[in-house]
Amino acid sequence: FRINYVTLFLKSSTDQQLSLNRLLAEQQDPFSPSFHRWITPEQYADRFGLSQSDIDKIVDWLQSQGLTLDYTARSRTFVAFSGTADQVRNTFRTEIHRYEVNKEAHFANSSEPSIPAALAGVVAGIRGLDDLYPKPPGKNGPRAARTTLPGSPHPQYSTTFVSHYLAPDDVATIYGIHNLYDVGVDGTGQRIVIVGTANIGEPNGVSSTDDVPDLKQFRSKFNLTAAKLHIVSVNGSYSGDDMALVEAHLDLEWVGSVARGGTLFYVYATDVGIAVQYAIDQNLAPVISESFSGCEHDAGGLLQQSVAQQANAQGITWIASSGDSGAKCYYAEGVYVNGVGFPASIPEVTAVGGTEFQEGEGRYWGSDGYATSYIPETAWNDRPYAASGGGMSTIFPKPSWQRGSGYVQTPSDGHRDVPDVTFSASGDHDAYWICTSGRCDGFWDDLIGRGVGGTSASAPVLAGIITLVNQYTGSTGLGNINPVLYQLASSTKNIFHDVQSGDNMVPCSDCTNKTFGYSAGLGYDQVTGLGSVDAFKLAEAWVSVPPRPNTTTALQVSPATVAQGGSAKLTATVTATSTSKMPTGTVSFFNLEFSAAGPCELEPATLTLAGSSATATATWNLGMCANVDALYPVYSGDETFNGSISPL
Repeated sequence: FRINYVTLFLKSSTDQQLSLNRLLAEQQDPFSPSFHRWITPEQYADRFGLSQSDIDKIVDWLQSQGLTLDYTARSRTFVAFSGTADQVRNTFRTEIHRYEVNKEAHFANSSEPSIPAALAGVVAGIRGLDDLYPKPPGKNGPRAARTTLPGSPHPQYSTTFVSHYLAPDDVATIYGIHNLYDVGVDGTGQRIVIVGTANIGEPNGVSSTDDVPDLKQFRSKFNLTAAKLHIVSVNGSYSGDDMALVEAHLDLEWVGSVARGGTLFYVYATDVGIAVQYAIDQNLAPVISESFSGCEHDAGGLLQQSVAQQANAQGITWIASSGDSGAKCYYAEGVYVNGVGFPASIPEVTAVGGTEFQEGEGRYWGSDGYATSYIPETAWNDRPYAASGGGMSTIFPKPSWQRGSGYVQTPSDGHRDVPDVTFSASGDHDAYWICTSGRCDGFWDDLIGRGVGGTSASAPVLAGIITLVNQYTGSTGLGNINPVLYQLASSTKNIFHDVQSGDNMVPCSDCTNKTFGYSAGLGYDQVTGLGSVDAFKLAEAWVSVPPRPNTTTALQVSPATVAQGGSAKLTATVTATSTSKMPTGTVSFFNLEFSAAGPCELEPATLTLAGSSATATATWNLGMCANVDALYPVYSGDETFNGSISPL
């Protein structure tokens, strides 16, 4: 039994990680010489990857076990290989077994893999010893991201009924995209990566839509010029899942309907994570759109965060759907568990939630059936199972830009909150038009309309908008856009449509009231984030973001080993990435307990000047919290500097 394209993640040193954190801050600091000076994969390798000699040793070891080398990262951060189940057993001391999961046949390793002790310092983890891959959100719940069902309301395309199908011009009008078209910004000269698992056409060489009839038909139907398209197969495999094919068509059609002149790169693999990693390592485009979502606690989050940080260092903005299961994560056998979607919860990824339109007594549709203006929105919740993904991460602490001074206030939970922004996502009101499986006439059959919804639709809309922002600002990339989004939300008006009604409550087998979730409200919430966006106003504001120097925060613990019930001195050092002025204010020290209880926190410590940086110290008693899972300090920022957070 052959296992293809297993990834061995390689580990940066502590000094390399601290240096990377500083670079990422400097690249987003308008006062820094490194501002928006993105690096190549080879430059990333030289600064943050393994040495070539170490790579050679790892490759020699894998090949000595009979394994076949598939790919060596340009960034020297991972290698991919293939082999038989027997070779994997002998190499990693774990057997590969067959399992039935959620009534589907799968394979997986039966125990944790092992590596030679000599490689412990350079190997971070292994991915690909199973085929339990993330799926399009439509597979994560009974109704998520799919057409309306028999007996439910039937959206009507181009009519004056309450429900409509969304055409590209509708979305462009509702979210201020037409104003960008009016000034000549349509994505021309820009590149966008869409990742998936379905084979939609002949790979590696397609330069038009001729070999992708559904995309060609969609663009023809809505009077869009032929797309510039490249199809890239990473490992020669693809999903036979119908929803994966629908997902691919949905993403390509809607990214391309927003960034109409852009060049599309569709990158697919058996595991969408492989496709993302390849697109980043090959530096294919400054924007990546991903509509796949998995349960965060199953995803190997810290390994994937390193991939996202490489993307940001290269100027890549990674956009992902927040999921379609509300504040729960669909797990197996119809069971929901407390959790958020992944990779949306990674702080270096922008998470996109869902809304639905709430016209009330207003008139927002013209006699021709097209939208005439922005339409008020409420949180998307097509009960009982499909709703905007949102909540708090149990892996990642709250980033500084979600808690620093001057930013929009998020819940005081100490955790990364999702989503960041939101767009229309309801498959009922109002569904996105799609051409797929050779049909583009509005109906699957007499009962089921041909529109789709879900955060699978809202994520590519944002990806298209950020592509237009790149063009409008003349940028070669924006990297992690989250800090700027939150800063703009707190310092400007009219960019975000604040969604204040609705919720993402979904059934919950282990909850007292049998539902679990959050309600939308004033400002940021864990259903719709900052709200939806006016694309033109966002682009205008991006070129005039009030400049605030960034900082980096590092933690030292002394002594390094502490007895049960003992104490340690925590020292946080805050350094400005530019200017000679010193940061002021306070630092809070947290223990992130991976539960809904939130973090255990010390009293904030005041910064004091120490050479070219500022420090804050505190004493941590190991008996003060129920558990000590991860220590980290947060600098909240001041009137001059942005806040920052140290690695765990």
